[in-house]
Amino acid sequence: MAEPPLTFGDMVYIFGDCERVDAANRETAKDEHPSTQKYFLLQSAVICATTLAPYKSHPAYGRIEAYVNRHFGVLDGNALVRLRGVVCERRRCGTDEANRLTLDEVARALEEPPAPPNPPARKPGAPQQYDAREDERVADAWASQTYRKYDELAAELGWRTAKDEPDGERVKQAIDRHRKRTQG
Repeated sequence: MAEPPLTFGDMVYIFGDCERVDAANRETAKDEHPSTQKYFLLQSAVICATTLAPYKSHPAYGRIEAYVNRHFGVLDGNALVRLRGVVCERRRCGTDEANRLTLDEVARALEEPPAPPNPPARKPGAPQQYDAREDERVADAWASQTYRKYDELAAELGWRTAKDEPDGERVKQAIDRHRKRTQG
């Protein structure tokens, strides 16, 4: 029966666990006799070597390690957590999905170009609708050449800005919309 594939989540956990065991053994060894200190340090090395061996012998490990070295420095638990963030970004997935990836899938994700950014969100609310008849009325008033400035026509129509000034820009936009409807 074949062994289950090695997952990225297991790798992140195992690397972090080895670091915690090593740190605990080093802390314990500080208070021990020098000959006992060597035992604790040797124990850490053996535990980490045996638990990491399947990952280090995996064909994709070299590509993952090279990526981490290039972007984050030494391959350790913290670097793998940061790498998981890169994988999530590239695959547009959450950490749970990234944790279920095999090491081969992680290596392939690192070789892919980054995903394009999400398109900007549309502003909430329905798109603004304009009254075509009102735009035509404004365009006809402007075409009469009675008004020399957009602000004069805006004042006549009662269109005001938030500062209670005639809204000449609104007049210009209405005229442009009408022109585009009739010419284009």
